[in-house]
Amino acid sequence: MSSEGFDSVLAEVLARIVPSSQEQDRILSISSELVSRISVSSAFKVELEGSVAKGTWLAGSPELDVFLLFPVGTPLSYMQKVTLEVGSAVLRDQRMSYAEHPYVRGFYDGIPVDLVPCYEVKSPSEMVSAVDRTPFHTRYINSHLTPEQKDQARLLKAFLKGLRVYGAEIRVRGFSGYAAEVMVDRFGGFRPVLEAAQGWRPGQNLGWQGRPDVLGLPDPVDPSRNVAASVSKRSFSLFVAASGFMLRRPSPNYFFPVELPAKKKDSSGLLVVRISPKRPGQVDDVLWGEIWRALEGLSSSLIRRGVPVWDASAYVESDLVYLFFELESIRLPGRELVYGPPVHMQESALRFADKWLESSELLRGPWVQDGRWMVIRKKAKAVKDVVMEITREGAGLGDAFGFGPGEAEVAVGNSAFALSHSDGYRRALLQFSGKAESFLNS
Repeated sequence: MSSEGFDSVLAEVLARIVPSSQEQDRILSISSELVSRISVSSAFKVELEGSVAKGTWLAGSPELDVFLLFPVGTPLSYMQKVTLEVGSAVLRDQRMSYAEHPYVRGFYDGIPVDLVPCYEVKSPSEMVSAVDRTPFHTRYINSHLTPEQKDQARLLKAFLKGLRVYGAEIRVRGFSGYAAEVMVDRFGGFRPVLEAAQGWRPGQNLGWQGRPDVLGLPDPVDPSRNVAASVSKRSFSLFVAASGFMLRRPSPNYFFPVELPAKKKDSSGLLVVRISPKRPGQVDDVLWGEIWRALEGLSSSLIRRGVPVWDASAYVESDLVYLFFELESIRLPGRELVYGPPVHMQESALRFADKWLESSELLRGPWVQDGRWMVIRKKAKAVKDVVMEITREGAGLGDAFGFGPGEAEVAVGNSAFALSHSDGYRRALLQFSGKAESFLNS
């Protein structure tokens, strides 16, 4: 499509994502009122941070990040106590949440608010905790982005949001709002960011002083920090892929995906494992950290047992966690390669050899390869039995979930749809089993 066509799409999107003057006036009035109500103590200073303070929030989704800046040396316990007292006094439905240290979440006049204690430092090099950088982020963006570039940052945020890779939280493992703003500052606008991304590969370094696994993007106020450290390989790859499509086939649907009705296509490789957290009600970041660990651990265990895993994801509903897997097949081949101990572990090697030399399942071996003992055995088990065997052993799955008998439920093929009768579960499973990237509908 021509440059004019690309620009007309962006103009259409901007009309939907830039807050109206009425919304801007209302949000700025509410934030000013909230800051005034809190600024009644000499124990701390109050500053508004985040996208509202920077003028980069998306229409209809403002969030207020209010920071309480305490003098360096103030006991953390006192900061937490004061923050909780302030939150209880001015916010509705407030609750304590946790990052590097506790903060308060709640609502003020219907707007979500994060009330965050931090230390007032003179430069990021003197920071005591990670959140001490945040005021410097606000000042940097406000001093470096023009009003037009702030709208370009809004475009990038909306694009990332449409791809479901917007957010640094562990559940998403995507790009933070600040990362989007920094990329616009670095490359000049939305389109230049997409054009730059066409040459990116995993491990891409945009000037960070370390060696990134996925993407390195230095924080302009603290170059030692990688602003893109949260980005997973999947989120990175999806952004690069969608950028290329957007440049060649512009459409508002990248920003506002059109969800086609999910239909059951092929369930011949579908595996679902339902588990429950041992500690219900955990903070999202903690829970999802454990979910990814369990998902990756179970995938690795399946692969080691000769079960190819093609894709994996997860869905959470109430206090139940569903691990989704797309396998090559839920019907196992008749043979399995079994990895034994390294040759230098003599006692384990003796037990391994004795066990298999007496086993009726032995087809070949034991023999030494690549520094360890191996055998090939008959595999008469179904995938479901292999999964239950893995969950009973529990190795590599973490200790946050119950995997024992009566705790984990395993289903394969069409029977996976009967693990829950909720609409949300069925929709998530249909989308996983019939998966196609949403931007392909553009």
